[in-house]
Amino acid sequence: MRSSWQVGWQGLYRAGDCSLDLRIEPEFQSSRAALIGQISNHTLPEIEMANVVIRLKLGSLVVAETVSNRFGEFQMEYEQQGRLQLCVYLEGARRIQVPLKKLVADKPVGRDR
Repeated sequence: MRSSWQVGWQGLYRAGDCSLDLRIEPEFQSSRAALIGQISNHTLPEIEMANVVIRLKLGSLVVAETVSNRFGEFQMEYEQQGRLQLCVYLEGARRIQVPLKKLVADKPVGRDR
């Protein structure tokens, strides 16, 4: 039997002095996905990015929400759908918004004959 692995997506965004490193991993044979990320200040890396609010939104509806740990790391699971936006709320009413695309989950791999 062949083994299979999930195809994910990874990206790095920069907005001002902040960097947002993202990875999306779709669940096998499911419409759900996991989003793993880290927010950091690339000009002053010693600044702690704890308790940054991160929301996954569909229009004004909040689909998932979490806060970053002391290393700026965060994680959430969600149901994939079109037009999702990841919103990272920084100090001083600054916000980073990243549109997320729906990723197709892997198809099962059959046996070789």
